[in-house]
Amino acid sequence: MALTKGDKEWVKDTFEGMFVGGLNQVVMPVLNEIKQELKDHREMIIVNTEQIGELKEQVGGLEEQVDELHGKVDRMDRKLTVVTDHQAGVLDNHEKRIKGLEVAVV
Repeated sequence: MALTKGDKEWVKDTFEGMFVGGLNQVVMPVLNEIKQELKDHREMIIVNTEQIGELKEQVGGLEEQVDELHGKVDRMDRKLTVVTDHQAGVLDNHEKRIKGLEVAVV
């Protein structure tokens, strides 16, 4: 028995309907879920990008403060060196005076 053109159309329409129905029931929900997850990830990326920008600004401010502190520490180090050198000179002077007094006493 041969299939008529109408039979072929019916088989074709039936398979198309089953295929489309299967897609709608199985594949489309999964694709919609993936689409929502991508949207959620995109939103998280936007938030993270904004936070990274804020952190960059904060780090830039901290770098400036560290540079300023480094300059202050360098100035304090130079001043300490000057004071230390002065105290060493004073100590040497006292040693000379003490030796002179010891010689005069003896």
